[in-house]
Amino acid sequence: MREAVELLERLGVENVGVDVRALARRAYRMAAERGWSPRRRLDLMHLLAAVELGCHGVVAVDRFIARRAREYGLLYVNHYTGCP
Repeated sequence: MREAVELLERLGVENVGVDVRALARRAYRMAAERGWSPRRRLDLMHLLAAVELGCHGVVAVDRFIARRAREYGLLYVNHYTGCP
């Protein structure tokens, strides 16, 4: 959990209004539904922690996150334009 908070802070997200426990539950639930390994669950949690909600979807913060978002079937919205 601490790692996810630190990641958000490194990404410059101020006043982290994200319940990291909720992110962890979401990651574990998504991973369990797909039969993913614990390593991929942690990876997914970091992905979820690295995005912000916006533009009625998910805003990815960089190209790496965008690729991972697509891999996990999540909506990627361009961080710079705020649009899909």
